[in-house]
Amino acid sequence: MKKRISLAPYNEKCNRDLANFSLSDEQVQFTAMPAEVMEEALQNPNKYPIVILNDETPVGFFILHKNSEYVEERDASRKILVRALSITLEHQGNGYALTAMRNCLH
Repeated sequence: MKKRISLAPYNEKCNRDLANFSLSDEQVQFTAMPAEVMEEALQNPNKYPIVILNDETPVGFFILHKNSEYVEERDASRKILVRALSITLEHQGNGYALTAMRNCLH
């Protein structure tokens, strides 16, 4: 069965799935769990939380961040960072992150 990967703006109906995300201890040092960054992202008009879906199942998460403090001021309005990208442990290795990032380009 072919996987249907799509991106969707965060929606409260994904709360339970995002709260149950799991990552290995090693991965946690390089990214953030969705539940840990969601509240701040929702309050920041420059951050856009995005859910990666396989059909209707949330399998991943990231935040698009414009006007970031990590981008030189002269470039800030033209660049968007991808932050807190993660795929829950049980769905890793299936190409979801790569497909999601490719979908951002279209």
